[in-house]
Amino acid sequence: MWTSKILVKIWIFLSLVLSLSSCLNPDKKSESDLQKTTGGDVTANFVVDDVQGFSIESNDLTSVWKLPRSRFFSFKACMVATNTTRKVIGQKFRVENGNVVLRPQVTDNDGCLQWHETIPYPYFGESKHLLFKRKIIAEGTYRGERTIELAVNPWAKLHGLENEIVYIKNRNQDGTQSYIPQELFLEEDTAVVQSLNRGSEKNFPLWMDNLVVHVVKLGQLEYKEEPQSQIDPKKGKIQDPKQAAEERFGQVGEGVRLQINVNMEPKVLIDNYKGGFARKALQAGRFRVFVQVIATDFGASGNEKLILFPDKPSSVGTVDPHTGVLSVPVNVRLTRRVAEGTLKLAIRVVPLQGPTSLKEYQ
Repeated sequence: MWTSKILVKIWIFLSLVLSLSSCLNPDKKSESDLQKTTGGDVTANFVVDDVQGFSIESNDLTSVWKLPRSRFFSFKACMVATNTTRKVIGQKFRVENGNVVLRPQVTDNDGCLQWHETIPYPYFGESKHLLFKRKIIAEGTYRGERTIELAVNPWAKLHGLENEIVYIKNRNQDGTQSYIPQELFLEEDTAVVQSLNRGSEKNFPLWMDNLVVHVVKLGQLEYKEEPQSQIDPKKGKIQDPKQAAEERFGQVGEGVRLQINVNMEPKVLIDNYKGGFARKALQAGRFRVFVQVIATDFGASGNEKLILFPDKPSSVGTVDPHTGVLSVPVNVRLTRRVAEGTLKLAIRVVPLQGPTSLKEYQ
């Protein structure tokens, strides 16, 4: 009886020892998964738990249109120890971007390392997330390195998107991505530099808000005979001066010289994630403005149209940086006229020396 009690106690003791040993020693699968999802270096005794950041427009602007050439990104990577999962505080790390090595930094009280990068991009470009790889290398009492992957969208703010920086944690064993948010359109490493340099294949239409037209009469037009008659090259005979003028300017006689002052606020239509459009105001830019004077709703049918003044010559203007208003005067010689109907203005605005993705307004 006594012997059986001892055997039972020994059996219970051995069972406890075995269960404790299994708890104290992590299984190989969990350790492998940890390395797989945190950078792959088996010698590293830290992991990158989270990466966050934000961006602002840089002060590096294009000469005429004053558009940012790049964005200034601030990143923050937070580290924990692999054996204790405690925050890695007061330790020195450095960040590598290919051949570019950033100055070593010390982690703060939250175990986070901060660094900054300036990323060039075409301002009016197609919104997409680009895949960036960075190495975080320990230089203090910790050892090893981790490779992190970030999905970065320099156009997110312009298009009203929130996820401008996404930390991609998980990788399958075959290297494919097992966690990428569905809303991300991601380009791989080899296409990142090309995407930033080639500009955009997407078109961004111009829009004009608060378009105001003010017409000023400069004076009366009167036909004046030229001192010498002109020779009609087709008919080979002397042509009446009045007839020659009519062929150049249309019906002559009474007419007016007008100045058509066009004021408007140029904006760019930006598509947002809700499927609509937002209007991005331009505080600079150079444009060529064409104006046509058209008579409509006249004649026997009541729906005839006639161009009284063609869209040449045009005028060039620049946006006032203080008001965002484009003001252009267009001088018009109006010699044709109609007795009834409606006069309309057709306006076409063409960007000059601007991004190729901007399309004219008309």
